[in-house]
Amino acid sequence: MTHRLNKLESVLKREVSKIIQTIDQDLNSVISITSAKLSVDKKYLKVYWYSAVQPEKQKRNIQRYLKNLEKRVRFELAKKIRSLPPPIIVFEYDDSIDTIFEIAKVQKILKNEKSSSED
Repeated sequence: MTHRLNKLESVLKREVSKIIQTIDQDLNSVISITSAKLSVDKKYLKVYWYSAVQPEKQKRNIQRYLKNLEKRVRFELAKKIRSLPPPIIVFEYDDSIDTIFEIAKVQKILKNEKSSSED
């Protein structure tokens, strides 16, 4: 991946985050935009988000809400970044952080089992 594409993804991530903050400040306090991946042809932007909200139902509701915001965010992004046509935005839940927590939990269990077996 080119340096220019990485820089553009970083700018788009920051701008999408700002747009969401202006649209809905309550939502901004519940979610974090973790990354943005732009397709090579620059037509699609996958925006990954994470929320510490535990119930799966609430995460699905947030995903539906973000889905409804996709066109509005794209419109607002077009006003801010005029150097290229605005990409089609797709919001996706970033489960990598959940995976990290699960790995840490398993490591803690294994460590406790190891220390109790040594006693």
